[in-house]
Amino acid sequence: MRSTARSLSLLLLALTIKQSLVEAQDRDMILRMTTPIEVHFKDSVPHFGSAFYFQKLGAPADPAKAEPQWRATQALYLVTAKHVIEPTRIKNLNSITFYLRKPGTVGVEWLPITLSPQEVRKRLHVSPNPVVDVAALDVLDLVEAEIMKLVPKAPERVEGGMVPIEPFGAVMEDNFVGKSKIKVSAGDDIVVIGYPRQFFDRYNKLPILKSGLLITPTGVRYDNMDAFLIDFKEYEGLSGSAVIGKPTDLVVDNGQIFVNKEGKDFAFLGVYTGQRYKRSRATGEEKTADLGICWYYYNLNDAVNAPPLFAPK
Repeated sequence: MRSTARSLSLLLLALTIKQSLVEAQDRDMILRMTTPIEVHFKDSVPHFGSAFYFQKLGAPADPAKAEPQWRATQALYLVTAKHVIEPTRIKNLNSITFYLRKPGTVGVEWLPITLSPQEVRKRLHVSPNPVVDVAALDVLDLVEAEIMKLVPKAPERVEGGMVPIEPFGAVMEDNFVGKSKIKVSAGDDIVVIGYPRQFFDRYNKLPILKSGLLITPTGVRYDNMDAFLIDFKEYEGLSGSAVIGKPTDLVVDNGQIFVNKEGKDFAFLGVYTGQRYKRSRATGEEKTADLGICWYYYNLNDAVNAPPLFAPK
């Protein structure tokens, strides 16, 4: 019975994500792969940051077929900056909350998912490199459970579109620089997608897109870190935002023109972590030239492939 329920849950999640991804391409998927994140501690004010979903998919059923095929969702992670969660303060943690979206009577409503400190301990992954400011929470079963609560009681009524949840998407490895056909170079436009406090769309529950400029050539380690630098003016709450190249539906590669008929696609560059500051020797004051630090996409895989940070040794 448990196995059957699990299979049904995975099928429903696949149905929801598949339809969501298709619809979201028509409804701006890059806006719908994100969520605010709230981290509440016992001894201080909450941390409010930005996060996005990252999913790992199974291989297509038949690699010889060119048409779209069902791909199983093997893992779903919520990604943010490590300093938003502050793992060193886990003993003082009360909860972490992130959100899905659902249709409301007026506008769109948040569908909150809250993790206890015990759940965070089981699910939190960080890079083996302690300097890297990237964290991921394993949330597939939590998202499944919330979707199952919205499913009509009669299983025979479950069809695409029956689950009352807003379309959502996720970054995939296919979006990583090097795998994506979209090329990004120093001097190109980039987009940072997140939730500056007080400034996002609260009626539609959508994030803010802020433009910037890629400074570091792709793949080059800024200041010998697994990071790159962008020209970008920050607002509070953007830590943990997804950083992408400017979306496009047309690519020229090796003299060939490729057109994405399903909508605009993007190259995922990494995770935004904050501003680059310089301290004045004379006054000790910290100053910034509106330069942002972002951690490369591959740090994400390093994090999710590592064991949970608080797993028994």
